[in-house]
Amino acid sequence: MIDKYPNPNLRWEKTSTYNVDLEFAMFRNKLRGSFGYYYRYTKDAFLEKKVSMVNGVENYTVNAGNIRNQGFEFTFNFTPINTMLNQAAVSGRKRGFVWRLDPNFGSVFNQLIDKVKPRNKPLQDEIKYTDYLTGKVYLAGRPVNTFYSYKFKGLNPENGSPMFYNTDRYVMEGDQEVDMGEVYNNMDKEEVFRTVMTRSGCREPFLQGGISNYFGWRNLGLSINLAYSIGAKIRMFKMYPTPGNIAGPEKNLRREFTKRWQRPGDEVYTNVPGILTGAAWEDANTPWWKDRPFKFSENIWEMYDNSDLRVVSGNYLKLSSASFRYVIPDEFCKKLYLKSAYVSISGTNLFTVCSRKLKGQDPSQSGTTNLINISVRPTYSLQLNVTF
Repeated sequence: MIDKYPNPNLRWEKTSTYNVDLEFAMFRNKLRGSFGYYYRYTKDAFLEKKVSMVNGVENYTVNAGNIRNQGFEFTFNFTPINTMLNQAAVSGRKRGFVWRLDPNFGSVFNQLIDKVKPRNKPLQDEIKYTDYLTGKVYLAGRPVNTFYSYKFKGLNPENGSPMFYNTDRYVMEGDQEVDMGEVYNNMDKEEVFRTVMTRSGCREPFLQGGISNYFGWRNLGLSINLAYSIGAKIRMFKMYPTPGNIAGPEKNLRREFTKRWQRPGDEVYTNVPGILTGAAWEDANTPWWKDRPFKFSENIWEMYDNSDLRVVSGNYLKLSSASFRYVIPDEFCKKLYLKSAYVSISGTNLFTVCSRKLKGQDPSQSGTTNLINISVRPTYSLQLNVTF
């Protein structure tokens, strides 16, 4: 069995990198920080090329693309308030109040470049429709991890099945009926895919970072760490991991099914498909394009799970951790023959502010899984630390 196919013409990737960093301090060091910018250009980037299976492998690594990456990072440390005394009182108790703020921002831009192919044209030779759905297609002029989705049209008023734009077999143009099967036969597969799909966005965020806060008063300290992400798009979890089959009583079922289509007229109020049976179920699983060279999906259930209806914003603000600490005074520690001691309570993944459309799904979780996952759960801990 061949694991990797040799390519004697494969060249090293060539990367040029430029970095600029600026550090600053202001207001008697109350405000300190740094700003960094980088630019990276990669020539002859490694990309996977589809080859015939007679070679023993399906993919072949070649030099087929140029990638431009650039980004910036901005961090600073700010102490708005600090009345904390430099020395502890005679009793060993700290006095005063301090507030420290440490935010950081980071952004990365990447773009695939091809001097021959126009914008939005794939750089690979052989493309499957799933490459568009998963963001594995490399498009000239577009960021890496750009993904596409089917264009949801609504629910069929007769049986509640999902409908999508540009997927009808026959359409009317004026007074003439046009067979879209013949139209798509005269198009490249990639053109067909982009006709029935729309660009949903990028899985990578445009801006991300964190904000750390520390509040100290006497022997008490509170640390709060926030994380944020802006600009990413994600899919909701799948509703139909098996084509149109509803899970049995021994398996979990998504709550959205309680709002499914059940009778004509429900399509006005819901976007959740109805339960199909008989001929309607067969038609949904064997669409007219399934055996065509330009096949763009297996069935309408796959299209529903990967439709623009189930793409939501991945923006979030998360309280990733928080800790409250009490430092036991020195005078009390001495009575117990201790050098120092403190007690603290802390938690992680305490809450997340994100799109309501996620319905409990964590924005850091992908919608490609067939399982029904719960969101990232919070954890709590209580700690007593003593030093002898």
